Amino acid sequence: MLPRVRVALLLLSALAACVLADYGPRDAVTILTDKNFEKEVLQSPDYWLVEFYAPWCGHCKQLEPQYKAAAKKLKKHARLGVVDATVHQQLAHKYQVKGYPTIKEFGAKKKRPQDYRGGRTTREIVQYVKNSPEAKKLGISGANVATLEFAKVHAFLTKDLPSAIFFGTPKKGKKSSKVPAWLGNVAESFMEGKKKTPTVQLAFVPGSDDKIASHFGLTEDQLPTIIYVYPSSQKYVVSDVSKLNEATAKKFIGDALANTEVAEKDESLPSVPLFPSPELAKKKPVLALRELDATTARECAAKRGKMCVVVAKEDTELVRALAKKYRRDPFTFLSSKPDAQAFQALTDFVGEKASEVIVVKPGRKVKYSALSGTNDENAISELLDKLIDGSSPFSVPSGHLEAFEAALAGSSEATKHEEL
Repeated sequence: MLPRVRVALLLLSALAACVLADYGPRDAVTILTDKNFEKEVLQSPDYWLVEFYAPWCGHCKQLEPQYKAAAKKLKKHARLGVVDATVHQQLAHKYQVKGYPTIKEFGAKKKRPQDYRGGRTTREIVQYVKNSPEAKKLGISGANVATLEFAKVHAFLTKDLPSAIFFGTPKKGKKSSKVPAWLGNVAESFMEGKKKTPTVQLAFVPGSDDKIASHFGLTEDQLPTIIYVYPSSQKYVVSDVSKLNEATAKKFIGDALANTEVAEKDESLPSVPLFPSPELAKKKPVLALRELDATTARECAAKRGKMCVVVAKEDTELVRALAKKYRRDPFTFLSSKPDAQAFQALTDFVGEKASEVIVVKPGRKVKYSALSGTNDENAISELLDKLIDGSSPFSVPSGHLEAFEAALAGSSEATKHEEL
């Protein structure tokens, strides 16, 4: 019986080792080894907590879910890592690990880590880090750089600040989603005052996410790169630096910022393509149709707001169908009679007298796109699709906004007289 019991115990021990060593690449915890410890921890400007554990250790198993949860909560404050001390014995010996689990605190003096003196629950680990002077001083690089998702681009770019978006190297895996450590330093160099108010907002797009890059017309061989967006004109420039690092990124953004006055007037620069508003995606479409009149026309030419799609056709079903189809896109649909005074004022303003469909893009500089000769649903949809993906440009109206306003005022007065 004894041999059988011994075999059973060995099997249970091996099974326990497999179960307990449960840290994986999907966790917020970094798995550290002899090979990556130097680069990840010692050469890092970040604040680190590193747990040395053994797969068979019961206390390690109890700590594991608490440690993982703490790592998620502390993403903007610290980096948490683990070392399997039974495999990487040299590291354990170097840092005088004598029991498991042992947690070391790596602050500014990386070569002289301190013993962690906090509790082992998620709440206690989080509180310890947030109260640590070392953690407050170092934090984590890139914490002030947002990771951008496709659904959030619209809100990010509608702020009044200039924007710099860093596109990572096109590769798969966890590493491609990490904000480069030096990008946080770039962000800090474009902050001012005691409150560190940004003069340029930075964002990071992982190399594994190609949706935003392709929407900007960037190809894989152009990555990694940075684009700089001018807020007033919504024009952008792309970095042509062959080797992107902290120094070259700072220079590119600094040069673009200094060139703002000239670049805002440069019509040769590409315009930012349309991105859907996340708020619009959540709301059900309101299909109550509005007509183009003096009030709605002024809204179309405002500095902010959705783009207006004005259809000069007495076919409410057509406009309803378009409004439903593009309910998740930043459009307001307006119907109009072809001979309506407000529509005539609009065609005079843009300089397209024969137009049957006019799309007005609001902003400090109002722009438009027009469709003539046909106004069926397929033709209008084709135009709107091209405007959304950026393949069809907007034009500058030939008329003056003041004259347009005056014409609308006349249109409004005429309507009042008709009502009388």
